[in-house]
Amino acid sequence: MKRYFIRTVQVALLFILILACVVLFRTEQARWKKAVSVQKKEPISLADKQEYAHRLGKALTFKTISYQEEENNKWEEYKNFIKYLEETFPQVHLTLKRDIVNEHSLLFTWEGKNPSLPPALFLAHYDVVPVEEGTENQWKYPPFGGVVAEEYIWGRGAIDVKCSVIALLESVNYWVQQGYQPERTLLFAFGHDEEVGGRKGAKKIAELLKERGISPEFSLDEGMAINEGIIPGIDGPVALIGVAEKGYLSLELSISTQGGHSSTPSDETSIGLLASAICKIEQNLMPAKLAGPIRWMLEDLSPYMNFPMRMVCSNLWLFDKVLTRVFASIPSANAALRTTFAPTLFHAGEKENVLPTHAYAVVNIRMLSGDTTEKVTEYIRKIVNDKRIEIKEFSPEKTDEASPISDRNAEGYKAIAHTIHEVWGNIPVASALTLGGTDSVNYVGVAKNLYRFQPLKFTKEDLELIHGTNERLHVDNYMKGIEFFIRLLKNVGK
Repeated sequence: MKRYFIRTVQVALLFILILACVVLFRTEQARWKKAVSVQKKEPISLADKQEYAHRLGKALTFKTISYQEEENNKWEEYKNFIKYLEETFPQVHLTLKRDIVNEHSLLFTWEGKNPSLPPALFLAHYDVVPVEEGTENQWKYPPFGGVVAEEYIWGRGAIDVKCSVIALLESVNYWVQQGYQPERTLLFAFGHDEEVGGRKGAKKIAELLKERGISPEFSLDEGMAINEGIIPGIDGPVALIGVAEKGYLSLELSISTQGGHSSTPSDETSIGLLASAICKIEQNLMPAKLAGPIRWMLEDLSPYMNFPMRMVCSNLWLFDKVLTRVFASIPSANAALRTTFAPTLFHAGEKENVLPTHAYAVVNIRMLSGDTTEKVTEYIRKIVNDKRIEIKEFSPEKTDEASPISDRNAEGYKAIAHTIHEVWGNIPVASALTLGGTDSVNYVGVAKNLYRFQPLKFTKEDLELIHGTNERLHVDNYMKGIEFFIRLLKNVGK
């Protein structure tokens, strides 16, 4: 018996030793996978950066605000913005073909020398969100002043994403002035209603491309960027390229019961039953999965991490369940691991002493790839498990399935990653999942691969400026973005 016990301990220790050796070897091996620095790159000569800054600043003065109620939009501002682009980039308008789609969205076509090559598509939008009423005085400079001061460009849209519209046109203008024509046709689509879903802008452009039989090899849109101080285990900047984005669904839960006076309440009320249903949903989340883009991101970044994180992320076969539990406890990380449920609306009652006969609530859902509208709706029905509660889509026109996952080994992805290294040096580049919605979702089935990367560097503080007060973009950051687009157009235009 004693000999058997000793033998068991020896085998266990040997197993632990072998396991430790495998883990340490894979941890060290990960360091060998760092990207190789770009040795040669074409010199890029840009003019006075203040000129570029002021052109973007002027673009921010146009109040191209997308309101939820479209009748509040100031369409004259949209038309004036389009006119501003004509006046600011005359050579671009002379060289490229321009379509005005559905009155306010724009599609530019730069014909390539080789029509047999599938085109590349670059996306951005020029509409912006409103400035929250009552916060105007909190802005250091007027939100639509387009002020260039303190080395920043200030105003609504400086980050999200008029900057990309202007930077793309600056990059086209750069090459047009040099007499360059790409081999591959390059398309530039600028929507006017992305902030409210893009159904009348990007969707209409996508339909036009489909009608013309145009199927781009890939598209590039906003969605991810270069983040600094955000990824655990990495102190420096990290470039994330979105290869997928979550789906969007809102479900309305409603119930009707017998009303009455609050002095003689029944055992079950509409508010109580509906509140119970919402609690069930919040307490029974869909499973967390360390898979797809989020898993690839950790694997791609492991070579650049400090030792503890590198050991974990280069051995996910061993640590994935532990890491999943840790990430699931962090709201921002949890959202990348699972389909999320967020109760956002609850309405019932008109008077404090009357039991309401009807109550409804809305749950906003962001779906991971593999979780369809049908699957999620059925899951909610089973969790609620109350036939008295009706469950239906709240806003079907806004519903989007989770996007397909784009190929991160395709030439378009490689060109984006290569250009990142040309501009920012040997920084980590990783695939990622975009949690918010973009115009890209409207091009599913049109472009072969849809990538999401905005060529700007953001800290945690910068990210808080998106849709926030004092939205601003550092001039040097913007110049890097222009350089990125200039180089990328040449890299993909071959």
